[in-house]
Amino acid sequence: MAGAFPGDVVVHAFWGAYDDRTYGTLLDAAVDAVGYDLVTAPERSAELVREFGTHDDVALGVVDGQNTLVESPGTVRDRIGRFETHLPAAGSVDTVYVTPNTELFYLPVAKFEAKLGVLGEAVAAGVTA
Repeated sequence: MAGAFPGDVVVHAFWGAYDDRTYGTLLDAAVDAVGYDLVTAPERSAELVREFGTHDDVALGVVDGQNTLVESPGTVRDRIGRFETHLPAAGSVDTVYVTPNTELFYLPVAKFEAKLGVLGEAVAAGVTA
């Protein structure tokens, strides 16, 4: 199915991490990027990358999509930085998508926009894995 779609296909975990079997299957799938929830499962996500590697492109869920607390750009940078330390074991990463850990749909518009703003600030500051 992913091969038939003309755009990039990103499979992203939310509210947790993949189990070993699902993750192994995902690494073999024809997807462009694998996403990780670094809000609720940063340690498990890092463990998967250390043990099994990752795709060349990753999506990092670094803001909480189900909480109105707006993270600081520093918190976003810290979450990415901690995950980044596990990437050398997995090889290089070409593209990093900086994302919420789940949809922002249910948040008030002002919080939704603020969280997107924080992601933009982090990217503008040159945060890459």
